[in-house]
This record gives sequence, C-alpha cells and structure tokens, in this order.
Amino acid sequence: MYTHDAIFYTVQAEPAWEAALRNENLGGSFTYVSPDFKEAYQWMRQQMSLRLPQYNGGYPIWVWPDCPTWKDGSYGHSQDLVLIEVKLPMHRVLLSDFQSWHAVLNKFPVLAHPQERIDMKASWERIFDFEFLEAAPEWGEVEPQGVVESITLHEIVSVENFSGEQIF
Repeated sequence: MYTHDAIFYTVQAEPAWEAALRNENLGGSFTYVSPDFKEAYQWMRQQMSLRLPQYNGGYPIWVWPDCPTWKDGSYGHSQDLVLIEVKLPMHRVLLSDFQSWHAVLNKFPVLAHPQERIDMKASWERIFDFEFLEAAPEWGEVEPQGVVESITLHEIVSVENFSGEQIF
C-alpha cells in the first residue's frame, strides 16, 4: 500500500506537543492509556516488537494517512490540541485497520464470519491483513491507521493548533 516515506497525521494534546519541542522528540506514553485498554496497548507493543525492525519498546503514537475529520467530540470540547503532519519512513510505521482495532480494544475476535471458531488473540493479527478484512463481509472497507514509536522534529511537515470544539 505504502512504500518508502509517507505523509501521516497525528493529533496530540498541547502539553505533549510542548514536551516534544523541549525533547526534540514526540513519544507515546502509558499514562494516557485508558485502564480498560491497557491490555490492548500491551498487545500492540508486542506486535510492534515483532513487526518493526527498529522498535525499542516505546508506547505507540497513532498516525493516519488521511487528515482526520472527526466531528464527534473524540478529543474533548475544551482541550487544546495540535494537528501534526509528519513524513515518516514506512519501515517505522505499523499499519492496521481502524475498525478492526476496536475488536482488540473491546476484547472480541476478528472473525471472517459469525460462525467462525478461532482463538481470539490469534484473530487479532488480522487487523494488519487488509486483504482479509476487505474480503470478509463482517469488516468491509479498510480504514488505515498506523502506530509509530516516536516522531522527531525533523519529520514534522506542519503543525496546526485547534481546540476540541473546532471541526478541522
């Protein structure tokens, strides 16, 4: 799907952006993961370890190949946020599907059909298999997203401040 370097977008809280400016590096943090999702994030870190050759064990930063256009208040209505456009080498990005990732978050299997019997955690690896997901009637069109361990300042293309109340 993607080769070499590609443009991605990430949305970060203003304090994370300010820390990135001080550290010259944006990194993920266990602190901001909902307690309900800690197991899923640990699983994703294991997948990053298996699938990304230069992964060093950090927490994922979510990135999207298309500029986010969420209007549902996902980011809170009063929080100051930053939309960051980045250019990343693909060997550092682990792509998955947005919808099927929610199966991992909510601890249910990624099935080809409702009657399929498969180990739940084994089925989660299907979130990386876009051909499987597109062929499975349960999933349909893939919505790519990615995780990366860190983003350096030199990989940033542009930065736009906004609040959770704005539609971008």
